[in-house]
Amino acid sequence: MIFDIVSKNGFSLDRLATLCAVVEARSIVAAAGPNSSRQSQFSRQIKELEDVLEQKLFDRVGKSLRPTDAGVQLARMTKAFLDGISALQLREQVNLRP
Repeated sequence: MIFDIVSKNGFSLDRLATLCAVVEARSIVAAAGPNSSRQSQFSRQIKELEDVLEQKLFDRVGKSLRPTDAGVQLARMTKAFLDGISALQLREQVNLRP
């Protein structure tokens, strides 16, 4: 079942990282910075995740976004996963030092 979701077009670690950035920054503009093409990319990635998961991740109120409970939960799980990968990578780098 999990492989059905992660193998779908539109689901990727990049999109999940974008979700985390938008949740943390509380807006696409703040997460993407002044680059309008990056803002469009982030917006598209969020929409693609919502489509793949068949779950609303943000409530859109005018131009602002408020993460839904599902959006917050997914962002927390993703952040924990990405933090774990970073810790593993750091541990490996420490072990390789002479």
